[in-house]
Amino acid sequence: MTALIRSAVDPIIQIDEAGIIQLVNQACLNTFIYEEEELIGQNVKMLMPEEHASKHDGYLHKYKVTGEKRVLGKGRKLQGLKSNGSLFPMFLSLSEAKIEGKTVFTGIIHDTSEADQERDRLLAILTSAVDPIAQIDKKGIIRMVNPACCKVFKYQESELLGQNVNILMPEPYKKLHDSYLENYVRTGVKKVMGIGRKVRGQRSDGSTFSLFLTLSEARVNNEILFTGIMRDLSVEEEEREALELIIASAVDPIVVIDSVGIMEQVNPACTSVFGYSMDEMLGRNITMLMPQKHAINHGRYLERYFERKGNNYTSSIVGHGRDVEAKRKDGSSFPIFLSVSECVLASRDRTVFIGIMRNMTEKHKAIEAEVERQKSEALLLNMLPESISNRLKSIENHENIADFFESVTILFVDVVGFTQYSSTRSPVEIVNFLNMLFQGLDRLVDKYGLEKIKTIGDAYMVVSGLKMEEDHTLAMLEFSLDVLHFVQEVNIADSFVSHGLGVRIGIGTGSVVAGVVGSKKRFFDLWGDAVNTSSRMESTGIENCIQCTEDVALVARQYPAKFAVVDRGFIDIKGKGEMEVFLVGDKTSERLIRKSLHRHCRLKERESIITYEKMTQELNPGFHRKRIIW
Repeated sequence: MTALIRSAVDPIIQIDEAGIIQLVNQACLNTFIYEEEELIGQNVKMLMPEEHASKHDGYLHKYKVTGEKRVLGKGRKLQGLKSNGSLFPMFLSLSEAKIEGKTVFTGIIHDTSEADQERDRLLAILTSAVDPIAQIDKKGIIRMVNPACCKVFKYQESELLGQNVNILMPEPYKKLHDSYLENYVRTGVKKVMGIGRKVRGQRSDGSTFSLFLTLSEARVNNEILFTGIMRDLSVEEEEREALELIIASAVDPIVVIDSVGIMEQVNPACTSVFGYSMDEMLGRNITMLMPQKHAINHGRYLERYFERKGNNYTSSIVGHGRDVEAKRKDGSSFPIFLSVSECVLASRDRTVFIGIMRNMTEKHKAIEAEVERQKSEALLLNMLPESISNRLKSIENHENIADFFESVTILFVDVVGFTQYSSTRSPVEIVNFLNMLFQGLDRLVDKYGLEKIKTIGDAYMVVSGLKMEEDHTLAMLEFSLDVLHFVQEVNIADSFVSHGLGVRIGIGTGSVVAGVVGSKKRFFDLWGDAVNTSSRMESTGIENCIQCTEDVALVARQYPAKFAVVDRGFIDIKGKGEMEVFLVGDKTSERLIRKSLHRHCRLKERESIITYEKMTQELNPGFHRKRIIW
C-alpha cells in the first residue's frame, strides 16, 4: 500500500489525530517544494495559508469529540501553501482509517491551477463576448448570463439568474418553451440543438426583436446544461429594410441573381427599363436581358468563375464596372454600364451576385454630340482665329465682325519657281508637296502664337499682333528665321524636291482692318496699306532672304545678338514708289545676305541687258552684239 501511495501522480499526505504528518509521496513533495524530512513529523497546517492553519487543530479536536463529519468523505476546494510562500488552488479529498488501532487521515490533493486558469479564461471570453450568451438547466432555469445578454435584453444579472428562460421570449414561444425542453430531455430528439435558427426575443420593456440562436448541450458534474449564443438581428433587419427601400427606390436598374444566373430580385427601375413585369423576370435566367452573342456564353462565365475562384483568380467582371449591351423585351438593344458584386449569404451558405446597371443611351448620345461639336469647333478654329470663332458662336444670325488693329506685323511666304516645278509634277505630287510645306509652317505658327490668315496658291500669309500687343514684330522675325531653317531641312531630307526649294519672305507692319466676310465658306481676312506693303516686300524680295520695311528693321537692330540687318537701298514698290528696304537674317548670316544681294543684282542686270538686246533685235534685225558671258 505504501508503495502504491508513493507512486501516485496526485499528491497524497497522511496525518494522525493530532495533525502530524506521517507519510507523503513524491508528488506531494514536488507540489509543495519540500524534502521528505522537512515534512515528516511536522503539523500539516504548515501546508496551509494562515486563515486555515489557525483553525485546523480546532477542526480536528471538534471531530474527535463530536464525531461529526464535515469534511471527511467529501471534497472541498482549498488553497495550498508552498515552501516558497506561494499559494495555489487545490481540491482536497479526505478519508479516515484505523491502522494498528490508531486513527489516521489520508488526503488526496488535486492541483486545480490549470483548471482554474482555464475557467477564468472561459469566463473572460463569456464576459467580453459581444453576443448575448445564456446557460440554462434542463428545467429552463437560467444559471448564467453574460453582460451582453443583460444589455441586449435590458435586465440586471440578478433579475435573470434563477428565472425561467422564457422570460426572454414573447408569446406564443413563452408558453411552449417548457414543453419543447421536456420533450427533448425525455426523447433525445434534436430539433433545435446544434442548429441555428431565427427567433424572436423580448426585452424587459416588452419590445421584441429578431435574433439568431444557436444551442449546444453539455454535461457538467453529471448535470445537463444548455448554452445559447444569440446574435441580435435588429440592426441587420433595419439595415436590410433600409437597403430594400433603397433598391426599390433606386433610379438605376438593380438585379440579384443566384450562382446559375436565376433572377431572385429586381427593382421597379429594372422592370421599367427592360419593359418586363416583375413576374416575367423573377425566376428566369438573366440571359433574357442580353443580346444572343452575350447570352450564349454567360452560363460558362459563371461556371469558370466558380472553378477558378480561390486560386488567386481575379475576375474581369465581378468587382468591376464595364460597358456592355443589354436587350429589352421588344428586342431592341441599348448600352449600359454594369457593375457586379458578389455576396455570400452566411445564413444560407450560398452566393448571389448583385448587378447595378446604368442606362447609357442618353450619355452615349451626349458623347457623340460632343464629339461632333468638337470636330466642328476644330474645323472652325482651322479656318478662323479662336477669338473670332468664339464671337461667331455667340453672335445671333452671324452679324458682321469687323475690328481695327492699330499695330500688327504681317508676313508673306512664297515658293520661288513653283510654277515651273508644278508643270512637271502630277497632281498628287503637287498636293503632297504643298501639304508638307504648309503643315511645317502651321507648326511654327503654333510655336510662336501667331495667326495663320490664308494660303493663296503657293503663298502663305501670317499675322502677329491680333492676340499680343507687345513684341509682335519680334515674334514674327523669329518665326521668319525658323521658316528659312525649315526650308533648308526640307531641301536636305525630301528627295522629291530635286531642284532645291527656295522661298521669298516679306514682312511689314502697320494698322489693319480685320473681319469675317462671305455667306458661303466664310473666311477671316485683313485689309489695309500694311497688308499691301508686306505683300510687295515678298514679291520684290530675294530668294531665301527676309525682306522688310524700315519699321521692322528697326526692331531687328534692337537685338544684334539675334539678327543681322543689311540695307538693300531704295527700290520701286508698286503703288508706293521708291522705298528703302532691308534684308534680315540671323546674326551669322550678314555675309551670306550681302552675297545673295550681289548675285541678285547681277542677275537683274543680266536680265536687263538681255531684254535690251531683244528689243533692239526686233527694231533692227541687222543688229548683232557679242554676248557677255557671266
